[in-house]
Amino acid sequence: MENEETNKMNAFTKWHYRTEHTKEFFKLLQSNQPEYLLIDTYADLYLGVVRLDNGFFTYNPKFKNVSPVKGEAVWTIEADFDSLF
Repeated sequence: MENEETNKMNAFTKWHYRTEHTKEFFKLLQSNQPEYLLIDTYADLYLGVVRLDNGFFTYNPKFKNVSPVKGEAVWTIEADFDSLF
């Protein structure tokens, strides 16, 4: 993950970038087994997503110059609203 662009990120942004790729949230969810789970899709809907070979990555302008996001099309609900609803 470390490259010129990720070296410019602060600690939180690096964590966010890493966890978007590793999906480690699911392992934490499985091990903690919470009684309730609230799912917030605001960022996915507001910022859009980038489709990658192994799934989707929530787009964030902070990551626009970092591979694998760099150069990929950003899918937004605004652009494809009719196909979703």
